[in-house]
Amino acid sequence: MNDYLACYPRSGSTYLRFLLDLNTPYSIGTTHNNGFDEALTTTKNKPQTTTICLKTHYPSSFKKDTIFGLNPTSNNESKIVVLIRNPYDTLMSFKALEGEQSATNDEVEKFCDDWVKFIKFYEESKNNEVLFVTYEEMTTNPSLACHKIIEFLKYSVSWELGEFQDVTRDMS
Repeated sequence: MNDYLACYPRSGSTYLRFLLDLNTPYSIGTTHNNGFDEALTTTKNKPQTTTICLKTHYPSSFKKDTIFGLNPTSNNESKIVVLIRNPYDTLMSFKALEGEQSATNDEVEKFCDDWVKFIKFYEESKNNEVLFVTYEEMTTNPSLACHKIIEFLKYSVSWELGEFQDVTRDMS
């Protein structure tokens, strides 16, 4: 597997995976070995599913030589879709998981510094083709956002824009 979906945690990769599962013959694999990610794979329900990329969260994952035997940033053929979300909304999603409804100024500052480092890592990637997609794009027009991602990864789009099913309400 040469292509990757990189996203800061709580930025919408689960939402994207549900959109693709519902509407396409494609799925996103994962570099994380955990039950949650395994439960989201479509290959159990749709054996004809094609895995179009692998999901990972942290740029440090890309520096390791042991991700499925590859180092994606040293492979000029790798394409990387970077899924990003407004950093404040991302932080508040983390806080909501902890049952909290607010963040201190220090928490916001530290979080935003980390988020900016994440983005810069991919902006400065010289060996790879990189496509940035926002969570906000996906929630505003999920069909178009998925279309953009699938075409970037050089797969065919198999739906008419009016036929695409949105799962936004189900994810809320």
